[in-house]
Amino acid sequence: MTKFFRILWPSWKTLAFLLAGVGWAHAATLPQLRVSDNGRYLVREDGSPFLYLGDTAWSMLNWTREDVDTYCRTVRKRASL
Repeated sequence: MTKFFRILWPSWKTLAFLLAGVGWAHAATLPQLRVSDNGRYLVREDGSPFLYLGDTAWSMLNWTREDVDTYCRTVRKRASL
């Protein structure tokens, strides 16, 4: 190991430990989900529906840099609504 790496290695372990703790603390505040009785949907503990919305951009691999920038700006704008 290089001297630089030996100096940084403990800080990376500490950072990973702290981030894992933050993740667990945040997960405790999220609603518990289960599969609906008919097996087709996600619902909260009280049976109310849970909307899971995701977005992928696999075609981004073929986009120009300008297209990627436009896409990122649009997604960022939608997220702040």
